[in-house]
Amino acid sequence: MVRGRPRNPPRGERSESRPARACPLVGARRTTEPLPFRRASPHRLVWRLVTAPGIVPLADVKHERVSWLWESRLPGGKLVILDGDPGVGKSTLTLDWAARVSTGTPWPDGADCPQGDVLKQDTR
Repeated sequence: MVRGRPRNPPRGERSESRPARACPLVGARRTTEPLPFRRASPHRLVWRLVTAPGIVPLADVKHERVSWLWESRLPGGKLVILDGDPGVGKSTLTLDWAARVSTGTPWPDGADCPQGDVLKQDTR
């Protein structure tokens, strides 16, 4: 028996001892109340969510021209996240990219690679 550990309320009920809390990652409040909404047009509902600073609706994102290091594959000056199963060669691939950019070696398809500085951050 574990002492001092709060028990979960019965399914479907809220406990007054565990009020709604703010999510630190998104800034939204966890609650059982339905989300508020407003009608934007007769055929569409727009949900108003409580969001953290820095999160904007997709409709407000401005178009920005991308400068490509490797055309349609690797953007220059942008954050690139490479995800995959362990052992498939993600680290080897990023080291190859870094070596090509730092030396100006052409890409595997023969396209020119501008020489430049590289910042590689590896997190697991």
